[in-house]
Amino acid sequence: MVKKILLYTGLLLGILVLASFLFVFFNKPDYSGKLGLEGLKEEVTVYFDGAGVPHIYAQNETDA
Repeated sequence: MVKKILLYTGLLLGILVLASFLFVFFNKPDYSGKLGLEGLKEEVTVYFDGAGVPHIYAQNETDA
């Protein structure tokens, strides 16, 4: 009886760990690539630092 409870608890824990890993792995935002936006007058660059904070570099305040 105790072995069954431990087996099911271990199995449930394993499933939860796997599900958590897959959730985190597949839900990461994409910080790379290029995107074209209408209405920009000059080039705008967005850099994401290690904490995911965006840093926007633009030639004018309207584009930023």
